[in-house]
Amino acid sequence: MNDWLLLLVPLGAAAFAQLFDDDDDAHGGDATPPPAGTPGDDDLVIDDGNGVTDGGAGDDTLTATRNGGEALVVDYHDGNACWRENIHRDGSADWDWHSAEPYPDGGPDLGVTALRGGAGNDSIIATGPAMDLDGGAGDDTISLHSDRALDDSGLRHGHGVARGGAGDDVISVTGHNLIADGGDGNDSLSLAGDRSTGWGGAGDDRITGSGSRIEVAGGTGRDTISLEGSGNRLDGGEGDDSLTLTGINDGAYGAVYGGSGADHIRVSGSGMVVSGGSGIDVSDGAADTLDIAGLTDSELYLDGEDVLLDHGDDNTGLTFYLTGGHGLQGNASDERVYLRDAGRVDAGAGNDTLTVDVGRSAFDVVDGATLAGGAGNDMLRGAYGPADSGIGSGEDGYSLRIGNSNDVLDGGEGDDVIRFDLSDTVTGGAGADSLTGFADSGHHAVVTDFARGEDRLHVYLNPEDIMPDSPRNGPDDYSNVSVQESGGDTVIRLNAAEAVTVQNATGMNIGLRHDGAFGGESTWTDLNGNPVDPDDLDVTLDLYR
Repeated sequence: MNDWLLLLVPLGAAAFAQLFDDDDDAHGGDATPPPAGTPGDDDLVIDDGNGVTDGGAGDDTLTATRNGGEALVVDYHDGNACWRENIHRDGSADWDWHSAEPYPDGGPDLGVTALRGGAGNDSIIATGPAMDLDGGAGDDTISLHSDRALDDSGLRHGHGVARGGAGDDVISVTGHNLIADGGDGNDSLSLAGDRSTGWGGAGDDRITGSGSRIEVAGGTGRDTISLEGSGNRLDGGEGDDSLTLTGINDGAYGAVYGGSGADHIRVSGSGMVVSGGSGIDVSDGAADTLDIAGLTDSELYLDGEDVLLDHGDDNTGLTFYLTGGHGLQGNASDERVYLRDAGRVDAGAGNDTLTVDVGRSAFDVVDGATLAGGAGNDMLRGAYGPADSGIGSGEDGYSLRIGNSNDVLDGGEGDDVIRFDLSDTVTGGAGADSLTGFADSGHHAVVTDFARGEDRLHVYLNPEDIMPDSPRNGPDDYSNVSVQESGGDTVIRLNAAEAVTVQNATGMNIGLRHDGAFGGESTWTDLNGNPVDPDDLDVTLDLYR
């Protein structure tokens, strides 16, 4: 016989009627089954009990305390974190939010206290571990507190879960490893503690969090999310969101993603990944605003018409990933900038690293970019092929070493390192510059300035132009290479086609590098085959191996 029926047998009629009165005041514990609600406004108290308490219809108040028992309520995503890390071809990383359900569909686990508000504007207050709370339909107020010790194993275990359901809910969770899910409606969520998770769901939600390694997804709607602490991550989701992330992330990257929509993102602190859209590979088509006052040592992804605010000299240690033609005006610090598409970067002062064609396949053809290093000892990479991003090795073919666009590269003042290819236009500027080019007969690169005795130029030649039928380890053959001086310029030709022109420079010391057969030592000669010291050369021509 059902335990409830056994309990009811000794009751008299009056007691039986009182038990199911519309307005109850019941207390449950280990010795009694969980109390049940009625269609009215119930006040139910559960002291250290297991099982499900359902308030039913009405504006109910459910209060539960739990002093022990299993802390593990849910183990979601099969042991994986809510965020999946993506490693891009350029070596950068970002995260995508998992959309898997955060708790089992089959109901609460055994050995937990489960409170169900049902329909109505309910109030649920729970203290202790192993709590599973669900407000149901209505504008509910839910408070969950757990003093269970932090599970810092790296897996996402839930010591308790609070779900608002449909309606404009207010949910507060305090403690470690907790879950707050607003559901449908304009919800307000507050999370305090470490390794907790929040879902806003559909609606215009307001979410705040304080602690470490908190993960929040706003869902659809115009959400307002603010997180403070270390290693926190948030995703605005679909809609025009307002997102704020602050904190010093020492060894644990914080991350903020606007998702689709025109989002306003504010970040300050250090060690963050910031993206208005969904990362370097995706354009969401909306203009986001990123306010980075006080941000240092972080990665930022800018797409298309995104607007960058408060980018000053105090923003040190920043790395930018630009897509959709987005440009950048740098500051006086040392910055790293990676462009996927055409755009203009003026790096300003500082020892900057600027790279174009990042993340492109070898078959893409894109418009050229303009990279200006400005003052400082800069590195400009107009040649960035698949082999540079980890696809293949140094032994791979020439085509894997070059990029996809004809760029303008200007080192500016300082001792710059510039790498070019195709039909790039290169200006070293003042200073002792080191130029490396990849040349072939189908393109014509131009070096606009060159100071003999100060600058150095090393040109790798496409072997398909020079000796296409020769064995890989055979002797070098430069018979298809010629160098001519014309009109004050020096022109390097491959198969009679202009490949590289060095403007306003003649009388340079030009030599050829020869690989030793089968891994032997390299040797250098001048254009007439006479041995030379490579340190005395202004220009070195090198058959790419």
